[in-house]
Amino acid sequence: MRGWVARQGSRDLWLEANDNSPEYHNTNSLGYNSSQLVSFNASNNHYLYIAIRRPNKPYTTPTDLFKAFTQVGSSDQVTNWPVDLAITKTNITGTNNYLVDRARGPRSSMNTDNDNMEFIGWTAGNVLDIDNSKGVGTPYWATTTNDPWTSHCFRRSPGFLDIVPYVGDGSASRSLSHKLGSKPGFMIIKNYSSSAASTSYWRTYHKELGATKTVVLSRNFGVNTLSSIFNNTEPTATNFTVGNNVNVNQYGAHYVAFLFGELDGVTKIGKYNGTSNNNVDVDCGFSALPRYILIRRAEVSQSADWYVFDHANGISAGNDGYWNYNTNGAVNYSNDYIDPHPNGTGFRVTSSAPSDLNQSGGTYIYIAIA
Repeated sequence: MRGWVARQGSRDLWLEANDNSPEYHNTNSLGYNSSQLVSFNASNNHYLYIAIRRPNKPYTTPTDLFKAFTQVGSSDQVTNWPVDLAITKTNITGTNNYLVDRARGPRSSMNTDNDNMEFIGWTAGNVLDIDNSKGVGTPYWATTTNDPWTSHCFRRSPGFLDIVPYVGDGSASRSLSHKLGSKPGFMIIKNYSSSAASTSYWRTYHKELGATKTVVLSRNFGVNTLSSIFNNTEPTATNFTVGNNVNVNQYGAHYVAFLFGELDGVTKIGKYNGTSNNNVDVDCGFSALPRYILIRRAEVSQSADWYVFDHANGISAGNDGYWNYNTNGAVNYSNDYIDPHPNGTGFRVTSSAPSDLNQSGGTYIYIAIA
């Protein structure tokens, strides 16, 4: 929680037990992945260690797993639980969408609207609170311009989210272990460190498309059929597979994978078919209205944006705020594309929604969180 990250060569905070010096902030030689330490690896040396696993407790309520904020200016937000993944947007045109996760370090940021490698620094777009691990800091631009901003905060928990850092080995079929405890329904993978990172797309897996197909998170491309991404192999409750594509498994490159599962009454990962002139009602089986909805049109020849709605910007009758993970546009409050499900168990895509969300013959994938 004080800043130990997965990748060797990062700058971590650490102490030495045999002296009274303050903490060091220097390049480390110790990393980790989902199942083991990555050691100092000095030739002919022997090391002793004690490793204690961070608690991975089941949730009590859905609000323990996800929360969205809207804020004006530089007041930090508190979730009352450790934020493991945050995606933040300053609500004006021309500002990037910043993704920060605890595995790569609370000040290592990437943009979901481009394919650049990570940026490391105190003024990265968003800062996780590593001191008490219970909140998310203010985006850099909001502290300098007093702009409004939105943040989506996720917590790692069995069945809901796992985060897996790994180093590529270049093999055509590589199996990686995870701790989600169930089969992932949605995965996002990014090469964030190598020279090829800036040309490596954010690759996604969605259970309704299967392991033979993928959609790019950072672009509006149509669905790709590529065996080199997931090696045509479905993930399981313990492992997921990547191929030898540079986007997911270049030798020596550093990657991070975000794995989302389905929890009854909490998370629904599925698809619906569009109808053009009619509303589409999507029953997620929730006992309360969704607080987060991510939707993408999913056809091979059809370009489309990733639309995201959240409870902080409104999921209600009338106009609701939405933004696109793959663009740097402002949050849009001028349209009514999403309404609550008539039974309060999911969401309705309105007949006024654009073809990216509702068109006859269209297929749409989504992830919704109660």
